[in-house]
Amino acid sequence: MTRSPPLLLLFSLVTLPLPAWALLGDGDGPLGVDGSLRTVTAAAVYDDVHPLLTGPDNRADGFSQSLLRLVVSGRLRPWLSYEVHGVQSLDLVTRAGAAGSGGLATGTFVLPRSGGGDTPGPYRALDASWRWSGDEPDVIANLWLDRAAVKLASPWFDLTVGRQPIHFGKAYFWNPLDSFLPFDARQFDRDYKAGVDALRLDVPLGDFSGLNVVAVAGRTLDAGGATGGGTLNASWEGSALVLRAYTTWQGFDLAVQGGKVEGGGLLGGAFAGEVPLPGDLGALELRGEGAWLVADSPTSLPSPLVGPVRRDHAKLVLGVG
Repeated sequence: MTRSPPLLLLFSLVTLPLPAWALLGDGDGPLGVDGSLRTVTAAAVYDDVHPLLTGPDNRADGFSQSLLRLVVSGRLRPWLSYEVHGVQSLDLVTRAGAAGSGGLATGTFVLPRSGGGDTPGPYRALDASWRWSGDEPDVIANLWLDRAAVKLASPWFDLTVGRQPIHFGKAYFWNPLDSFLPFDARQFDRDYKAGVDALRLDVPLGDFSGLNVVAVAGRTLDAGGATGGGTLNASWEGSALVLRAYTTWQGFDLAVQGGKVEGGGLLGGAFAGEVPLPGDLGALELRGEGAWLVADSPTSLPSPLVGPVRRDHAKLVLGVG
């Protein structure tokens, strides 16, 4: 019997990326308060799909995510600034268990992370989140601290301490060098990247050259035995210490990076630039990024699974524009 495929209807992709509201003061002064609201809603309507897959009465699925972000920032001195982001999320799904703290994955695209109250995630040593919606699997409301950092600026270096976003990489969609809560390749809403608990030192060596030193604190899930469970505790295995150097040469941005990341040692590099084409054809954009991970001493998967949690492996991304 031939069956027609499911039909996915995005009946409201209202990513209300509303412009941030200026609620109070100015972030360039001692105190500025801003806010934004983002909502995405979609539905999947199934046409003649087997009941074992959709349920006897389920011919449509829907999901919705709303994010209310409150931003408090300011500059207390010419050399001292701060930034704090609080986020309230509300995830609604028609299927039990489809919502979760890692973001909603629809198979087509991924919505931003929801920062679940019981899952701090990698590179977050502190659990500054609260799940208060109760035990309903299809309605999840989370409140969490997405960023909270202080920055000290000087002519010789910048030092940022606290929960902050860290962007490493030159390629689009996939970033082998970006270990710190990178965007999913299918995630279309990328205005705000989740922060990690880090100490970052930026040292300029020229107009387009410099060094970055990043130390990030993380947790590891301790084994809970055959029945599962376990606790999340701060650990060296779940933390990172990375050195990155960058410069510009012959019109290309270059970067090399190495250090300890979650699960092993990482070494890699990246480039981005343009090559002029003959005549009036303009230029060809080239991007590349690659990394090699040397895994820590292998940790076995929980029974009945067989094999190590991580293996040595390489990732390489090349792009032409």
